[in-house]
Amino acid sequence: MVTPDQIDIIQTTWKIPAANPVDSGEVILLKFFEKFPHNQQKFLAFKNLPLESLKGSKSFRTHAGRVVTVINDAIGVLGSPDAIAQLEEMWGKIGETHSKRKISKDSFNELKIVICEVLTAVCALDEVQQKAWDDLFSTIYEIIFKKYDQ
Repeated sequence: MVTPDQIDIIQTTWKIPAANPVDSGEVILLKFFEKFPHNQQKFLAFKNLPLESLKGSKSFRTHAGRVVTVINDAIGVLGSPDAIAQLEEMWGKIGETHSKRKISKDSFNELKIVICEVLTAVCALDEVQQKAWDDLFSTIYEIIFKKYDQ
């Protein structure tokens, strides 16, 4: 789990992408598909479509907004007494649904790389801030991957 200082860092730096969640999500998903194109094929609605056609499309922006919303929800519970239980509930469901869809752990790790790169660029994160985000995703992915291993 992240430390109280890391929670402050995460909540403070998150305000920048959270100000425009759908736009932020679109940037993340486009970069994810650009950097790791094999992952685009796992999204039936976006499979085999040129990246340019996804940009601005309603269905793509809707899914992109969901990605940011679930991260936002996780950040919102950090620091609460039952944060772990809440994180386990929200991310456990994601682990269940994505393991059923055969989304690999590698795909999640590739998404983490992209999210952290985007956050570093948009929020001008220093090394300490980057570590806070990395630790948060390590906590989240531990929850997700438990569902894969059941």
